[in-house]
Amino acid sequence: MKGLLVFLAVVFNALDNWTTWVCLRDPVMVAKWGIIEVNIIAAWIFDLMGLEWGLAFEYALTLGALAIIVRTKYFANWAKLTLLVVMCLLAGGAALSNFWVISELGLLAP
Repeated sequence: MKGLLVFLAVVFNALDNWTTWVCLRDPVMVAKWGIIEVNIIAAWIFDLMGLEWGLAFEYALTLGALAIIVRTKYFANWAKLTLLVVMCLLAGGAALSNFWVISELGLLAP
């Protein structure tokens, strides 16, 4: 179960990062449609590092957090599973929201 949740957390976070990039990559479209990064910490990181480097930094942090959750002996198994489920829900929900924006605005249309 833990392995599946780690896999899903990695995949959902990758989808969240890709869809975030699709939504925020073009400043003209961002200004035209008023697209914003809702997570204020992520928005701050993107302002500080740029979108691509900020997404790479966030992904590295996520992978590090996953490694700590899986490897630590200080959390009970139920706590690890709970943290992994929360990570999956947050990243999966963000990716779904981004997919909705992409679909509604036609951001991937040729």
